[in-house]
Amino acid sequence: MQMLPRIRTETEDVYRALVEDLSKTFVPTSIMGATLLGVGTFIFFTSGKVLILLATGAGGVASLLKLCLQYKQSHRIAARDDNLVQIQAWEYAYLITTCIVAVSVGLLTAVVFRQPDVTLQLLASGLLFGYCAGIVARTSIRPIIAFVALLTAAVPPIVASALCPDASHHVVSAMFFTYLLGSLETVRHLYHTTARHIAMRLNMAALAHRDPVTGLANRLGLQQAFECSATNGQGVAVFCLDLDGFKRINDCFGHAAGDRLLAEVGQRVVAVLESDSVVARIGGDEFVAVQFGASSIANADDAADLIAQKLKDPFQIGNEFVSIGASVGYVVSDALSADLAELIKIADAASYQVKRAGGAGARSGAMLGSTNANVLMSAQNWSNGTGALSRVERAQ
Repeated sequence: MQMLPRIRTETEDVYRALVEDLSKTFVPTSIMGATLLGVGTFIFFTSGKVLILLATGAGGVASLLKLCLQYKQSHRIAARDDNLVQIQAWEYAYLITTCIVAVSVGLLTAVVFRQPDVTLQLLASGLLFGYCAGIVARTSIRPIIAFVALLTAAVPPIVASALCPDASHHVVSAMFFTYLLGSLETVRHLYHTTARHIAMRLNMAALAHRDPVTGLANRLGLQQAFECSATNGQGVAVFCLDLDGFKRINDCFGHAAGDRLLAEVGQRVVAVLESDSVVARIGGDEFVAVQFGASSIANADDAADLIAQKLKDPFQIGNEFVSIGASVGYVVSDALSADLAELIKIADAASYQVKRAGGAGARSGAMLGSTNANVLMSAQNWSNGTGALSRVERAQ
């Protein structure tokens, strides 16, 4: 199926938001469909033109199909059960049904304007203006669909009026044409304004969940990611990192250099963990990483060791290389209802245990079972599978 081309300046998130809004036109679509059926039926019984009946029937069926599509899409959006291909297919289906309704309105109006009954022409004009106004107001968010619908609905009556022999119909044709040009320009303006506002809203939402220094998640972003992902029951590992010697870097090289170092620390931690993990800076020189699907404390301990070793590598600041350490604490939980704040508290306590023991690239961890015990137990108790592992390893 050939999909509609995305506007070049649209990001995927903006595109999704704009197309999703098409599913919120249930009420105007219902009103337009009912109006088309009512006006078309009246004109058919008055004029006896079979073409009017065919156009009215096609428009009514297309309106009903569009309502069904909107209902189905709104449920998909609510369930978050849509991908980019489905969204593109939905937009294409919306275009097809909209075009059928536009053809119906345009054909009906054009046929009426070829008849001598002025009262029927008045009804058809009201139908045309109402339809075009609705397209401009609610479909401008997808300008290609709006342009096609406006041209399809308005051009036939413009031509039909222009072909009438009297001057008054020529004036009507010129008015329709002028209003069509104005509608096209309004669609362009409304689209760019709406897209800009949506992009700004999405950017503000992203900023609310992102740390501006490192580009990592902040506390709010971490909590949101945890709530979205920690529902599969496969276990979760939470790592707390506290940098050793960072204040010295700030004092010697300035805060700008310190910010660059924090950003690189974040990049190194992200590189160590798996793609479904989330790394966040929660303040100062403190980082939290959440690894979803953690299978065992041994895997978490290996990851903590890799993080500690990775952060021992020198960092380049200008022409100089500096080294810092990191105290890494972690906790692994297999509880389905794990509380992120509690896990961070335990992992943070483990990292401070490392720092008190000397820090410099060491790690300490704990395992929480279904009992939700939060006591760090000795290493030998881990063998029975009911306890926790806590140890300090001093990096050389």
